Amino acid sequence: MKSPRLGRGLASMMLAMQLVLTGCAGLGQPSAPEEIVRERASAWATALIDGDIKTAFSYTSPGYRMFSDWGRYHARVQGASSWKTATLRDVICTTETACEVTFILEYSVAKMGVDIRRPRTYTWVLSDGQWWLYVPPS
Repeated sequence: MKSPRLGRGLASMMLAMQLVLTGCAGLGQPSAPEEIVRERASAWATALIDGDIKTAFSYTSPGYRMFSDWGRYHARVQGASSWKTATLRDVICTTETACEVTFILEYSVAKMGVDIRRPRTYTWVLSDGQWWLYVPPS
């Protein structure tokens, strides 16, 4: 006859091993879409604030880049050069392939001598396994 202690000890050890293996299995899991979009949107905004239009352009959707170039994109975002900060307020994924990203932008209007703070929302879309900034047609 088996000892009840041995059975409980073995069961406890198996449960502990299962918990360890389950925890390790989660390490390679992809991040939630909101986390990925938050990271990419922050990098995009940083590039704009730094004046790195080519890098900012690289975050635009492949469809946009197919029909545009970074020079045209620069003309569209030239106002971003006056941004002082772009604080990411929230990321809300409305579908499995689209997220709305809201920044609080702080910028100066030199002609008026005022600083302005306002929210601005951008759409990010999932295409070919990656999240991209959607640039609407002008």
